[in-house]
Amino acid sequence: MGSVDPAVLARISLARARVAALLTYPDGLSAAPRLTTVTVSAGDDGSAVVLLRPDSPAAQQLLARPFAVLQVAPQGCARVSLYGVTRRLPDRDGSGRVAYRVEAAAVRLGDHGEISVEACAYATACRAPLGREAVVLPFPRPGASEDGPTTGLAARYPDPPGRRIPCTPDEHP
Repeated sequence: MGSVDPAVLARISLARARVAALLTYPDGLSAAPRLTTVTVSAGDDGSAVVLLRPDSPAAQQLLARPFAVLQVAPQGCARVSLYGVTRRLPDRDGSGRVAYRVEAAAVRLGDHGEISVEACAYATACRAPLGREAVVLPFPRPGASEDGPTTGLAARYPDPPGRRIPCTPDEHP
């Protein structure tokens, strides 16, 4: 059996994560970067959707400077850091939190970021290369059904047309 592609490992880690550390940056030098624990959900394109209170310092920093580093380390998976631009999404959750999509421009894998994953390889990697049975989630995600786990909040914000990645054996060429 061959080794697993680091891009696939990174996608699996993000798909299994429920919480993440989000590092946001101020617009100027007057404030410090802010590290915040957030709820996270994976998009089909490898992006992440995070939830923040609209009045939080992290949300204010994202509005001023839409760049963040997102780090996930779900149990039994590799630690992954996504570096990228953020975009505020229109809806709020039931608690009034605002959703932001973090687009992965750079990806690092490992406890100390020792493996660099090419952004293109990450974006096109399937998080479940053997079908949905390949990723066994310890707890069902919000919105899970008998057909398998869903991507939770990210499912509410579908990827743009033409960016869907085939991730089941039937969809591969």
